Amino acid sequence: MMKMKFDINMLPTDIYFVYGRKNHYKFMLDKFKVENQIEKCGSTTELTKKDQQILVISVAKIKDIYSLKAMVVHEITHAADWLMRYYGIDDEEFRAYANQFMYQTIMPQLDKWILK
Repeated sequence: MMKMKFDINMLPTDIYFVYGRKNHYKFMLDKFKVENQIEKCGSTTELTKKDQQILVISVAKIKDIYSLKAMVVHEITHAADWLMRYYGIDDEEFRAYANQFMYQTIMPQLDKWILK
């Protein structure tokens, strides 16, 4: 399954990135017992478990590499917003660094999956 788990060091949120519609559906069902699908090209889902935030960032397999990576940027922007809301953070610089960190974490793994 094409998924990875990471976190932003200063926050106790678990963040997952999942590549592909089928992988997203299976991961959500297996890990969280939730039936959830990617409606269009991407999805960012927020869950809480024992007062801990969990974010699942998922993108469909899109053939055009630029559209795929743009969709990842789109979804990590939603994830940064969810993080900020959950922790009561109102800081543009935090949003910028969170987006940068998530992009730098996700893209090398996504590139490996695409090249398989």
